[in-house]
Amino acid sequence: MSREFEKMNRQIGGIASLNRLPSAVFIIDIHHEHLALAEARKLNIKTLGMVDTNSDPTLVDFPIPSNDDASKSIAFITHYLTEAIREGLEERKAAKGDEKEEN
Repeated sequence: MSREFEKMNRQIGGIASLNRLPSAVFIIDIHHEHLALAEARKLNIKTLGMVDTNSDPTLVDFPIPSNDDASKSIAFITHYLTEAIREGLEERKAAKGDEKEEN
């Protein structure tokens, strides 16, 4: 039982430390990760997903047509998304700094 507990803790332990629901969930293979997609939809969390020809793009809020089996495709899209998130956070920080200067 302790081995199984440790295995589960490694796989989903980060979820236990969340203090609020995420704004969005990025799913690489919506066909394979159908349980994650169902949970996100049940909790009204926006979903972004890499959608291949074997998946239904209408199940995801923001489908990304791509090959969800190729590691280079996954790396490219993940890198692009992380850079976009980083840029958005920097813009938000700059906007908050401008508001403080005006007050």
